[in-house]
Amino acid sequence: MSETSTAPVVLSAKGLVREYPGKGGLFGRKAPLRALKGVDLTLHQGQTLAVVGESGCGKSTLARILTLIDPATDGELTIDGTPIDVARERPSAQMRRKVRIVFQSPYNSLNPRQKIGDAIGDELLLNTDLSATQRRMAVLEMLERVGLLPSHADRYPHMFSGGQRQRVAIARALMVKPKVVILDEPVSALDLSVQAQVLNLLAELQADFGLSYIFISHDLSVVRRISDEVMVMNAGEVVERGPCEAVFSAPSHPYTRQLLEATPSTDTNAIRERIARRAALRAQKDNAS
Repeated sequence: MSETSTAPVVLSAKGLVREYPGKGGLFGRKAPLRALKGVDLTLHQGQTLAVVGESGCGKSTLARILTLIDPATDGELTIDGTPIDVARERPSAQMRRKVRIVFQSPYNSLNPRQKIGDAIGDELLLNTDLSATQRRMAVLEMLERVGLLPSHADRYPHMFSGGQRQRVAIARALMVKPKVVILDEPVSALDLSVQAQVLNLLAELQADFGLSYIFISHDLSVVRRISDEVMVMNAGEVVERGPCEAVFSAPSHPYTRQLLEATPSTDTNAIRERIARRAALRAQKDNAS
C-alpha cells in the first residue's frame, strides 16, 4: 500500500448529513429519517479507505453523496481541492468525472441491449471531444488493461461471467481518468477465486494510475487485505476509524469488536487475535466483579 501521510488529499468531507422525509410520528408529524449523522472523512492520493458496517448503516448513502449522484442535506465536501455545494442537485460534469463508482452488480448497471464497447465508450462520448475512432481505440486499450480482449467490445453483457462484467464496470469507471473510485461491494457477488483476481487487478490499477479508493464492504477479510485505513459506521455515524491493522488488532469500539467477532476466518493469526481479545474481555469482567 502507498504511504499516505504526506500524499495530497483528494477528497474530504465534514459533517455530512442526509435526511429523508419521515412517516407518521406524534400527532401525525413527519419526523425526518437521518441516514447520515455528521460523517467526516479524509482520503489521500493512492490510499484505500474501507468503509464497513452492517446493512443499513449508511455506507451506500455515503457513496452516492461522494459520487455526486445524490445531494446531502448538510455538510462540507471537497474534491481535488474544489469545494462542492453538497445540497446542489446538478453538480458540474467536470466534478462528477473526478469521482466514479463501481457497483456490486455490474449486470444491473449495464444496458443488456448495448454492446459493452459502446457502454464504455459512452463515457468518452459524453465527457470528451474525441472522435469516434479515438474513442474506439481508447476503449480497446482499456479492455486489455482490465484483462479482457479487444474482441469483447462487440459482445453483450449476458455473454460474460460475473467477474468479466465487473472488469467491464471497472473499465467504464476509469475511462474519464477519475481521481477517486468508490467500490461499493465490488466483489461480494463473486466466487472466492474470482474475488482474488479482481482485487489483484484493482491493486495494479491503483499503482499504475495513482487512484484513490473508497472500498465499501461488509467482508472484513477482504477489507484487511487491501485497505490502508478503516472507517466503521453504525446507524449513520462513524464509531471508529484508524489504520487498518490497528483497528483489526486493537478495536476500541464495542460495535467494531462485535463485527470482528462475527466474521468467520481461516487466518490463524486472526484466530489467535480473536482468542486474545476474548481472554482480555473475560479478564476485565472478572476484575470488575
